[in-house]
Amino acid sequence: MDRKRVSAGAGVAALVLLALVSSPMHPAGAAGPPRPGARPAEPPVRTRGADVAVRLPSGRSYVEHVAVGRPGAGRGPGRPAQLSRRPLVVALHGWRNDPASLAAAAGLDGFADAHAFLLAYGVGLGRSWNAGGCCAPAASSGSDDVAYLAEVVASMAGRRLVDGHRVYVLGFSNGGMLAERAACERPGLFAAAGSVAGPLLVRCASPVPVRLVQLHGLEDRTVPYAGGSSASLGLTLPSSAALPRVVAGQVPGSTVALVGIPGLGHRWPNRRRDGLDGTAELWSFLSAWSR
Repeated sequence: MDRKRVSAGAGVAALVLLALVSSPMHPAGAAGPPRPGARPAEPPVRTRGADVAVRLPSGRSYVEHVAVGRPGAGRGPGRPAQLSRRPLVVALHGWRNDPASLAAAAGLDGFADAHAFLLAYGVGLGRSWNAGGCCAPAASSGSDDVAYLAEVVASMAGRRLVDGHRVYVLGFSNGGMLAERAACERPGLFAAAGSVAGPLLVRCASPVPVRLVQLHGLEDRTVPYAGGSSASLGLTLPSSAALPRVVAGQVPGSTVALVGIPGLGHRWPNRRRDGLDGTAELWSFLSAWSR
């Protein structure tokens, strides 16, 4: 791979990655036209292995990943107590997807176990997130999904020993859009945010610098890297290529890494197909930051 770092102004660096390996586009299950007017509903929550669905006081749920048989997996019958505080990653699925599909595409469960961080998967209302204009039904109903993420973090902190200085949020497509929004609106909660194929849809009005990383396929037709009209979503989207410059103008001193991947469509990148492990790339950036 051939990397080139370019200045984005006001302390923001844009990292453009040019992968030498190309691959055909594989549309993600998150693609498809929203259904305006649909009533938000939380779908039945699928869990994998020993993972557990946790019900919040608000009535919403999330999925906590549990690593069976590993020291520090957490409290509970048959599981050893966690002895030290660990980073927490909240992972957000794409539109019309769910936690299980994101876990499978990104390989997050095994990666979290190997790198000793806590992992919680968000569950979107109607399999969608309100990232500010996308996607229905969560966005059209005005669902406060940033507040929901704060509730997930608080719940995990009550269940496990969470390092409150190292709480991160990441997501795919619509989930990535919300991850970036959450970093801008709750910089005191999230130390950094990562997105795959999800542009920032709202103005970043954080009072302090933010840390964002976005991976985006240059052949993405569902959420175009250069922005513009998306026939699949029925929306006009901002340019991901402009993200470092835009955030620099709105929140000086921020750090933004942008990774453009030739040959990649609207899906999570992996090393075998794309020459890039998307999960490892996001973690490399996120884990470098703390509040």
